[in-house]
Amino acid sequence: WFAEWWSSILLMVVGIYGLCVPNSFIIQQSFIDGFLQFFSFDVWQWLFIVFGLFQFTALRCESIIGRG
Repeated sequence: WFAEWWSSILLMVVGIYGLCVPNSFIIQQSFIDGFLQFFSFDVWQWLFIVFGLFQFTALRCESIIGRG
């Protein structure tokens, strides 16, 4: 349970940090190197936040869906 909880927190933090500091070398480097170039940078950040919130909410409801 704690591993899924930390991963949801990490997804949300990375998404929020990427939106707040868009020129961060740490965040930009993975996108610039061709890792995830088929979506724009902002789309990835919002996906991180949305999936992190979904997983966090599912874990709060003791749902097996959040553990995926």
